[in-house]
Amino acid sequence: MSKTFCPLPWNHFSTHTDGIMRVCCNSTSAGRLTNNDGTFATIDKIENISDFYNIDHLKDIRKKMLSGERTSECNYCYAIEDNGGISVRQSFAKSWPIESFLNSTDPDTGEINDVKINYLDLSWSNKCNLQCKMCTPAASDQLIAESKIIHDNKAWLEWDFKQRWDYKKIKDILEKTVTENLNQILVTGGEPLINNDFYEFCNMLISTGLSKQIDMSIHTNLIVTPKKWFNIWKYFKSMTIKVSIDAVEEMYEYVRYPGKWKILKQNIEDTIEFSKTVNGIGIEFHTVLSIFNTEKFTDLLDYISSLQGGRVVNVPHINYVYDPSYASPSNLPTEYKLKVHLEIMSWINNNKERFQNNKVCMDKIAVLESALNILINSTVSDGRKQYSYNIIKKMDNYRKHNTELFLPWIKIDI
Repeated sequence: MSKTFCPLPWNHFSTHTDGIMRVCCNSTSAGRLTNNDGTFATIDKIENISDFYNIDHLKDIRKKMLSGERTSECNYCYAIEDNGGISVRQSFAKSWPIESFLNSTDPDTGEINDVKINYLDLSWSNKCNLQCKMCTPAASDQLIAESKIIHDNKAWLEWDFKQRWDYKKIKDILEKTVTENLNQILVTGGEPLINNDFYEFCNMLISTGLSKQIDMSIHTNLIVTPKKWFNIWKYFKSMTIKVSIDAVEEMYEYVRYPGKWKILKQNIEDTIEFSKTVNGIGIEFHTVLSIFNTEKFTDLLDYISSLQGGRVVNVPHINYVYDPSYASPSNLPTEYKLKVHLEIMSWINNNKERFQNNKVCMDKIAVLESALNILINSTVSDGRKQYSYNIIKKMDNYRKHNTELFLPWIKIDI
């Protein structure tokens, strides 16, 4: 397998919550796509699909990938691979191998002459119902007021999310991407399950009959009661509910404020029960490894591994936080990083045997191990650490949270 190729710059249509197009949701900030005049490519301005896929930015990425050159847009995947994990790049390359695109691509320019969109990846606005500590207003409109008070750099708070991500404005271009070639959709947010226009979009896919050929995945905090959506999910070829969860009980309520653990736990149980009645419903758990949830992290692993029934994946998929920088676990004290590494590796070693015959879980464990390697190999200046801790203190004072109760390690460097 190529060490640089990823099919997504060929067959993938992906937008951020502010309407800016991107290489994929896992790309770095460099992955925000620019038009030939240097402006951001935005979903509301796309008229011709073929012209969009042949902007110079995308052509350059494809050209580099075909020549074996790493691209800065994909550094997050490369970091996982360099630390022994399995990246999403590698997974997608198995689904859509490089040979699928060679005949339609000019290797000297990166131009493609036959655009076929197989995969939609839509961050469905920043409308949300939570104020997660490692999040930003880019993914939760509930954080805007708080962020204007807490953060010194407010320029990025002025982005007009609603102007570009307006379903009435982008409905036509979305419908152009929905063809017989489409077989996979990923929807994140914000919180998709509180968006009525996403509900409308799903009903459109059902009414056209295309839902029967689509594997859909939805990232959700699952704080809203999901029963309204059960009658939508059953019409898709498959539906994977990717529950965003970073801790359990009181720690969960600290990190994913103002979510309630009792509500989430019940909604997870209801979704698992529903999945037993319909073929093709799967449940995964996605965890952001941040500076906020390393304490008692194995309690979360114990909870997820204990769930039974349906197509439940019993090991969470880990995303290591780089941005916002203050939320990165790289800012943790060195001795505490070693403690976290030892605790989680002990859990892995004690539980690995039970997952030995489950490839999906073993792949998730590999990603977790990779994240731990990134953690203990990370170095951060004292100034950056102090900045991170100051932001945490400001945030907790604003929310009236007891920082040291949930983050006892913070006393080490203060």
